[in-house]
Amino acid sequence: MLNPLIAAVREFASEMAREGHACHVVSGAEPEEAQPLEPARFQAGVRHVEGAEVRARHTGFRAPRHAGSSGFRYFLDGIQFSRLILIINNAPLVYHISAAAILRRDPATGELHPWRRSPVCECVLTARDHLPGAARLAERLAPFGQALEEVDEEGKTSANALLLRDRARSKSQSLRRKLEVDLIAEWTAAAPEGWLMVDGPLIPLPGLTLAPRIVGVVKSFGAQYFTGAEQMRILMLPECQRTTAFQVPRHSSRSATMEPGEGRRAYSWYVRIRDHRGREPDFGLLRLETPPGIPLPEGADEVSRWLIAERAPLSSADPRWDNLLYPIHLCERYLKSLVPQRDQVPLQLRRALLEIAGTTDHTRAGPAPG
Repeated sequence: MLNPLIAAVREFASEMAREGHACHVVSGAEPEEAQPLEPARFQAGVRHVEGAEVRARHTGFRAPRHAGSSGFRYFLDGIQFSRLILIINNAPLVYHISAAAILRRDPATGELHPWRRSPVCECVLTARDHLPGAARLAERLAPFGQALEEVDEEGKTSANALLLRDRARSKSQSLRRKLEVDLIAEWTAAAPEGWLMVDGPLIPLPGLTLAPRIVGVVKSFGAQYFTGAEQMRILMLPECQRTTAFQVPRHSSRSATMEPGEGRRAYSWYVRIRDHRGREPDFGLLRLETPPGIPLPEGADEVSRWLIAERAPLSSADPRWDNLLYPIHLCERYLKSLVPQRDQVPLQLRRALLEIAGTTDHTRAGPAPG
């Protein structure tokens, strides 16, 4: 059975082509999540909360005594999958699907089971002002509960397919983050025993009120907060050690300094969960974010020991195994089982759109624009 989204987009693209609009079918685009990341950038404005500068500190982790000991009982992850499928008159159409879930670990057996999951968000991303007939496409999607999501909400982006594609990539992340925030709010309201581990930073999550017993785990470091000797201490951090804690700047669009109320911002520190000798400097390196107020240094040491304990069992087949935390890995696998169409729909869409490409001079198929 043809997916309703595929049918709607195919009919719309065919209609646009008949009306003479330039329709570029993108048959070979990589997932948007695989596009090159921006270079690492330095952000000034860190506030130290555990000493006057970044220093290394042992967490007190000792195997096997601490290997099976963790206060984390809940684990949240979100997935997103988006792919450029069509460009009409410089307006890109991007297929998006995302979901989020929280797994709960049974303290008696150690087994992980779903606690809550979000609805699956499936939609088409575009810039309505630059897409001819956008209202018609929205009408076709609406009966099936699938939205035409706006990527240029302020209407300030010119009719440039590459810029608008970047906006779509940001929108895709926002949709996933919204699902995660809703689950965190539900967990906070339920107030269960144990701590919640969130895959990713807490600070960028829109509308999130930081609550106790939540830890965000950052595995990539696009933002750099230190230079010189402090950065070298982080990169040379030994296994099972952490840095002293700090507060990262939360930038506004108007200022490069910390916003008012900085005392309420998250605490953060780096932890090395694996031996990185002979490896890349960021091998096994994670950055944690917690609500402010965690006792220092004892509370940060304890949370760091819990994190190190979650590195087992090892899944060396995963290319990200050096910073892989097994419960988050299981949560990701569970989410992928909920959205098997993440691979099927783009393939079916391209097949359907390529049929259109062969029927009109106004439509052509080709690789994704760089």
